[in-house]
Amino acid sequence: MENFLTDPDYEVIRRNVIGLTQNENLKICLPFDLDSIIFSGLLMKYSSGNSYLSFSSTEGCDLLLRNEASGRWIEFPNIGKYFLGKTSFSSLFSLSVNDILPILTGMMTSAIQERRQLTETEKKIVESSESLGVNVENSFKIPNYKQLPLFVSIMLSIDPYLPELTGNRENSIKLVKELGENETSKLEELNETQRNTLAFRMLASMSKYRQATSEDIIVSRIFLMEYDILEMAFASLLSLDFHGPNRILEMVFNPSFAETMIDEFRSHAMKGFFFDIRDEKNVYKVETNLKSPQLAHLIALQQKGKSKPVVIVDGGKMFSTKFFFPQLKSNGLMRIDNVN
Repeated sequence: MENFLTDPDYEVIRRNVIGLTQNENLKICLPFDLDSIIFSGLLMKYSSGNSYLSFSSTEGCDLLLRNEASGRWIEFPNIGKYFLGKTSFSSLFSLSVNDILPILTGMMTSAIQERRQLTETEKKIVESSESLGVNVENSFKIPNYKQLPLFVSIMLSIDPYLPELTGNRENSIKLVKELGENETSKLEELNETQRNTLAFRMLASMSKYRQATSEDIIVSRIFLMEYDILEMAFASLLSLDFHGPNRILEMVFNPSFAETMIDEFRSHAMKGFFFDIRDEKNVYKVETNLKSPQLAHLIALQQKGKSKPVVIVDGGKMFSTKFFFPQLKSNGLMRIDNVN
C-alpha cells in the first residue's frame, strides 16, 4: 500500500517505527546522508534486539528509507510505504530530553542541504521542543553567536556564504572593528545601528554571487543550552565526511559527544579556510584546506544554484565520500579515480 495522495499519518508511521524496536533482528536500509543516519541511530538506540545498517543492499530490509528528488519515502515491508515530502526522517521520532539534539540536527541539516525552510511538521517539532529547553529567536544566521566572539561567528558562516569573510579571520576581525567593536565582542553587544550595518555588509558580500534580502540573513534560530543547531549541522557534516557514520551514531546514543564534534569543526575552521570551486560537466572540483565535500557542496549550491557531486582535489588526486558516490566501499574521505 502506498500513501502519497494525502498527508501522511505521522502517528501511524511512529507506531510502526516503535513496533520495529521489538524485532529480535532489525535491518535498516538507508541512503548515506546525515538525516537518515540520525533517524536510524535513534531506532537502533531503542531497539531491544540486534540492529544493522545497510547503505547498499536492499535485500531483507525490515525498514527501507529512500531520499529522492521528489521527497522522502519510508517503507515497512508487508505493512506499507509512506511519502513524507521534504519532511526529514529525524522528525518522525517523538521528542524526549535525551534525543532533542540529534533530532533537531537531522532536521536542520536536511533543510540547509535541500535549500528549504522547515516543513510544517518540522516547525511543530521545534515548537514542542521549547517546553524541553529549546530557545528560538529571530536573529542573524551566523554560527553560535551566543557563545563565540562575533568575528568567529562571521568567519564560520558557511550558510550563508560570505565572500571575503567566510573562512577569513583577518577580514572578519576588520569588519567587527569597523563596527566599533573588538575581537572579544559578541553579537548581543551590538546596538541597532551596528546590527543594521552588519546586515548591510553581509548582504553586500552575498551580492557577489546572488541577490539577497534580509530574509536570507535574519532567520529563526534554534538553540539548545550551549548548542546552536546551525553549527551542529556544520560540525555533523564535517564529521560524517571525515569519519563516516560511527561518530554520528555516537552523538545519537550519547548527545554530549556533540562537544567533541564541535571542537573538531572549530579546530579546523578557525585556522582559516577557503573553497575554490570549479563547475565541471559532471561534478564540482574543489580545492580547499577544509576537506569536507558536503560543506563545499553547501557553498556550491549557493554560488552555482544546482546540485552536483563534489570531489576534493589535492595534489592532483581526487577525494570524495559515499554521500556523493554510493559505490565507494569505505566510509569517510576516499580517493576516487573516475568521476564520469
